Amino acid sequence: MSKTRIFKAIGALLLLALIAWSVKVFVFPAKRTPLFGPQEVQVTKATSEDWQQKLAATGTLYANEGVTVSPETTGIVTGILFQSGDYVEKGTPLVQLDPSIAQANLASTQALIPLRENEYKRALDLYKKKVGSKQDLDTAESNLETAKASLQSAQATLDLKTITAPFSGQLGLRQIDLGQYLNAGTAIVNLEAIDPMRVEFTLPQRFVPLIENGQKVTMVSDAYPGRTFTGEVYATDSALDLNTRSIGIWASVPNEDHSLVPGSFVNVILYVGKPQPSIVIPQQAVVYNDVSDFVYKVDGNKAVKTDIKIIQTEDKWVSVSGINADDVVVISGQNKLSDGVDIKPMTADGQSSSTADKG
Repeated sequence: MSKTRIFKAIGALLLLALIAWSVKVFVFPAKRTPLFGPQEVQVTKATSEDWQQKLAATGTLYANEGVTVSPETTGIVTGILFQSGDYVEKGTPLVQLDPSIAQANLASTQALIPLRENEYKRALDLYKKKVGSKQDLDTAESNLETAKASLQSAQATLDLKTITAPFSGQLGLRQIDLGQYLNAGTAIVNLEAIDPMRVEFTLPQRFVPLIENGQKVTMVSDAYPGRTFTGEVYATDSALDLNTRSIGIWASVPNEDHSLVPGSFVNVILYVGKPQPSIVIPQQAVVYNDVSDFVYKVDGNKAVKTDIKIIQTEDKWVSVSGINADDVVVISGQNKLSDGVDIKPMTADGQSSSTADKG
């Protein structure tokens, strides 16, 4: 056999050996012994805590009441009695229209009342003396009632010349000028009742049986990082949206400092049901996987790969199923582990966790 063939044969054997080693190490690495002894990992205990189910949604804030203030009658603006952005109470005068014609009509009608009252008294006196007819009495009474109605109408017309806030709330930007002629319905200013606010959001139809009036909601807004607003559900739609198959929900949120603004986007959490015992671990203990999420549970001095199901996430914690309270799980160093590998558990303060399973 030539040297060339010998070298080729040796090369082929070495290649086969390399392939076999690679398959063993990289394809089937489930159980391997660390080259430098047990792997040092950080661990903690799973705890049992009462957690309440929470449903997340996105919502939009609306004023509890909102209108565009406008006149019911025509007239020239003779007074603007508010500043844009003012907070006003119900009944506060906002705009004065020229009242001169309405005042004159009221005075004319008021002057007619005594005459009609005297005519009625005279007709009644004559009727009682059997000198006047019943028809004359009825006519006098009708004229008096008509004059009184005209007086009320004239007073109402004059009152309409002063435009007031229909409810307490925040004014927007004024849309009129002094001296401007207004037609009935002309937009003057927006008025929004912003305490409390209304947040509207939706949830998928599968959650409909869980939703009740009075349930707690919390929400956060990008405008106020780190601040949480709290409210409660007060209304649920009577039917699902046919396009999204979701249910509409309204919640009321106190806004005493007027920090929340209508139209704002918020992230909403709805609390449903009653708090239930849950197994809670740090989120960093979970190894996320397309097939099944898992943790490494400590069994003696070995890491045992344990599949879990994440039930709920809150901040840096998760409630899970698949492990029990007081189980010790790895929270740091998982990338060095595989199922069954020897480990050296350490607590967060750097102490050996051979005592972890002792409490």
